Amino acid sequence: MILIALSAILLLFLLTASFMTGWGIFMRSQCRIKTSSKEVVLTFDDGPHPEYTSELLDILKSKKIKATFFVIGENAERYPEIIKRIVAEGHTLGIHSFYHKPSFTIFSRQAVIDDLTRCKNIIEEISGTKINLFRPPYGVTNPNIAAAVKFLELKSVGWSIRSFDTTGKPEKRILKKVGKSLSPGAIILLHDRLPICTSLVGNLLHLLDERGYKVVSL
Repeated sequence: MILIALSAILLLFLLTASFMTGWGIFMRSQCRIKTSSKEVVLTFDDGPHPEYTSELLDILKSKKIKATFFVIGENAERYPEIIKRIVAEGHTLGIHSFYHKPSFTIFSRQAVIDDLTRCKNIIEEISGTKINLFRPPYGVTNPNIAAAVKFLELKSVGWSIRSFDTTGKPEKRILKKVGKSLSPGAIILLHDRLPICTSLVGNLLHLLDERGYKVVSL
């Protein structure tokens, strides 16, 4: 009975650890930047979106702010001009898998390598830049993903503030949550595939300015 209980506890721990990118149990991910100044990083997942990413880029350009975009391979392939614009305007690109499907989290090591290689090659070809940043889909890590990331010499990037902008919560609640979690060096997770993105980012930048924070590049 004790052995069964211990095995169950270990299994629960490993399952929980796979969803906790910041724990670094299976692989290390950068979840903050090293600074004592009021500096934060804005990161956007799941794009590019033909409408919302373009609107977001307009805002970032008007504010002279650089962000990091972790893009999905099939979206990049569909909207290459937005990928080119992201690079042309001085933002950083990273990969977020080719299809971003739940099945990615249970892929074999080779399947993860194949997926990320395809994503990386397409984005490098479109952007004309070398890609070495990766954000795990759903924030899930496991031994197979870790082995693939090491094999491809990618750097995994997590976050210290998850905005939960995908939950459908009112924008005010999202901003309040982000505001409570602000601290020097924070990496903020947002999504540029959402209709709320433009308004949310505009108000977030206002909040950061009020608090004396500066947005810096990853």
